[in-house]
Amino acid sequence: MGIKYLFLIWLLAPLIGLCQGKSEKCEVTIDNAQVSLVGNIFYLDMKINNSSEKAIDNIKFKVDYYSVYGEFICSRDYTWETNLLLKPIKSNSSTKYNRPCFISAKETIKKCKLHIKRIHFTDDTTCE
Repeated sequence: MGIKYLFLIWLLAPLIGLCQGKSEKCEVTIDNAQVSLVGNIFYLDMKINNSSEKAIDNIKFKVDYYSVYGEFICSRDYTWETNLLLKPIKSNSSTKYNRPCFISAKETIKKCKLHIKRIHFTDDTTCE
């Protein structure tokens, strides 16, 4: 790796923050590794694990965002659902969920908590 790249990493290192969270409901787990790019512009990078006996076609979840001091900043609702490109999450398998986000706040987001609100299965049953 060249000196230019090492300098760039050293220069941008203070701007990168990690926010990790995990939520579990009805044998479904969302693992979160959220990387803050600059301030409050970041990219949600999640792994959804389905340990249930049914395939999933929709998940509604909420993410609460906190400052470095643990003070609540805001919360956002998100939905993962099947479409032409995303197939249902089969039993005992997983998928990735990636989404760019922006939170308008005076403080940089450093902590988060995930909450699964509702899961819809392909057999038309739900879990809340």
